[in-house]
Amino acid sequence: MARKEMALLLLHGMGNSKPPRKDSNGKLIRGDFGKEFIKATTQSLQRYENHKTDTLEKHIDIHELNYNSFFDKIRKKMADRAKSMKARLDSIAGITGVSFATDLVGRLTSLEADFGDDDFFHTHWLDVIFYSTMLGAKVRVDLGVKVAELVENYGQGNVHVLSHSLGTAVTHDTLHMLYRPESDPNDEIPDLHLTNHKLGSIWMIANVSRLVNAFTRLADPMTSVVKPGDHGCTNDFINIRHKMDPFTWLSQFNPVNNGSWVTENIYNSAYQNIETDLVVEANTHSFSQYMLDPKVAEMLFFKLIPFDATLDELDAVSRDYSTNSINGAYATLEETFHNLNVKDITSWREFLEAGKALRLAAENIKNSL
Repeated sequence: MARKEMALLLLHGMGNSKPPRKDSNGKLIRGDFGKEFIKATTQSLQRYENHKTDTLEKHIDIHELNYNSFFDKIRKKMADRAKSMKARLDSIAGITGVSFATDLVGRLTSLEADFGDDDFFHTHWLDVIFYSTMLGAKVRVDLGVKVAELVENYGQGNVHVLSHSLGTAVTHDTLHMLYRPESDPNDEIPDLHLTNHKLGSIWMIANVSRLVNAFTRLADPMTSVVKPGDHGCTNDFINIRHKMDPFTWLSQFNPVNNGSWVTENIYNSAYQNIETDLVVEANTHSFSQYMLDPKVAEMLFFKLIPFDATLDELDAVSRDYSTNSINGAYATLEETFHNLNVKDITSWREFLEAGKALRLAAENIKNSL
């Protein structure tokens, strides 16, 4: 199949996500995240009269990078609680070739004692914790090599990156290391130039880059090169959050238009901050819920493909989608989350306490709706 003019690279969030693979005939079988993206965007696109049989895949090559297979090995080692924390970390070091800080044994032992009975600790929270260690470097190298390969193959301005949840932090950290002016000749990440290798767009959905940077300290998202404009690595930057997505309440990414992040002209022309508020399922962090929302989907279509829809049609689709909203769900979520008094996070314990409280609140709301 001939290569298309543009490429879109997808990066999943925390939790289990099967990677893409090839069948016995060499045909690509998409991973879980890719399948979810294709299903949601196809459903969204085919709402419009001139796109009833259309798909994004007809217009743009869709690539997927999966780091779950790497973290899944770590989760399995960590799940063996019959072994001491030191023995489990030694086992992880053996399969990854990564050494850990000496204080990590004590910190993880303490956190597991308090949070280990929550399945989310082993299936989701540990992804974030281990990403902040030296294990995150492996993920960043893999993503950096992939982005550099796509930019080389498709050219400047023709590569777009879309990530969700933890994937936004991985994307941010990797792109900063790819494009930073002070390149490190000793690292394994290629070096790209802000002028000659600029990306077409970056899509950050449920952006947790500031939250994760509180622990990695790799690069502050408010001062890094991961931004639009001459001093940034992309032409366009689209930040997307659901107002009731609890994960976006922690150390929220929300640059102001005062010239401190990018110039006011670039902010107005190349940065989009999309806030959604319709609740069509109780899990407001759901990637599908984001991609099915017309506010998000339409922006993606306008940016990436020849999208043909009238203003009346856009209004009609928006009104129709709003009828799917769960009655009373937004007000219930708002009251519950505001009562939790979530603040910026400064320690892993604060992160886990806030994350657990928000998740349990969301679960209780889901069961009551």
